[in-house]
Amino acid sequence: MARRSTAAWGQTQADAQRASNETFYYTNAALQYDTLNQDEWLSLENWVQSLELDKDGKITSFSGCIYGRMDRTVQPSGRKLALVPAGFFKVVCFINKADKLEVRAFIQYQDEAALADKTSSRRPDYNNEIYQVSLTEVELRTGLVFARHLYEANPLFFSEPATDNPENIETTPEHIEVSKPEDIINEGDRRETVRDQDIDIHIAAAMVNPKGQDAGNEWVSIVNLGAKEVDVSGWYLCDNSDRKEPLSAGPLSLLPGESFVKRNLAVMKLGNKGDVIKLYTVNDERVDWVQYSKLRVKSGQTVKFLRSEDGIQ
Repeated sequence: MARRSTAAWGQTQADAQRASNETFYYTNAALQYDTLNQDEWLSLENWVQSLELDKDGKITSFSGCIYGRMDRTVQPSGRKLALVPAGFFKVVCFINKADKLEVRAFIQYQDEAALADKTSSRRPDYNNEIYQVSLTEVELRTGLVFARHLYEANPLFFSEPATDNPENIETTPEHIEVSKPEDIINEGDRRETVRDQDIDIHIAAAMVNPKGQDAGNEWVSIVNLGAKEVDVSGWYLCDNSDRKEPLSAGPLSLLPGESFVKRNLAVMKLGNKGDVIKLYTVNDERVDWVQYSKLRVKSGQTVKFLRSEDGIQ
């Protein structure tokens, strides 16, 4: 669970080689699918390796297994049955440039979508993305108990804070979706307002790679899956580079079951190698968040984000 290149250091070359070798001991290994190891987990390790928040380049990392309802087993010929963990956690501790201890905690699960490919595709019914979580959640999922000062140095909350929420915390425990390093919450950061569970407007599909020229031919569709008409005037779409695309120039509302297609994208750019698409209200409240991978992008074919059981064929 430790990346060799981050552990291979020391005062001498022998010390560095010894530390490198210790990351390969089978007594200190876990069964992790290559589709997770070379995708979601790798991106998290890359973030740790390129971390610039620390003061001196020294980082303490705790990593390990989470066992639960998604555990699997393998039994190679002539070997005992081995348990494959449902997921993994990583806790990163460091001293920041102001000589203050900081902690970040993450959980990743080896669910069906995470194992589907090495390009991190996401559907609304899976939680396979990197999630930044509270340290208390790691404790509850693993039974591990960390030093008290580590909990106090983690910026995410597991329960409601006793004072006002300057960070705009609305629900706990906090799960923060991470699709780029800038999404990771630091102390004092203000969280965005998320209304994904409150408003039944969803991103249904997108034309990411139209035949011929992309410019002017890409589109994103949204649909009202609720029982009430919803005024979406002033709402906008956003990609992973935070480029905002207004849904319409004037008033717009969607009846129950009605959809709308935003064509001729002028600001957003839908990457053919994968991207994130987000939907916001006029008050900058996030209504939906979807991600697609390179493997889901086919020339002239629609990338769908909703399932048939949601009422979308």
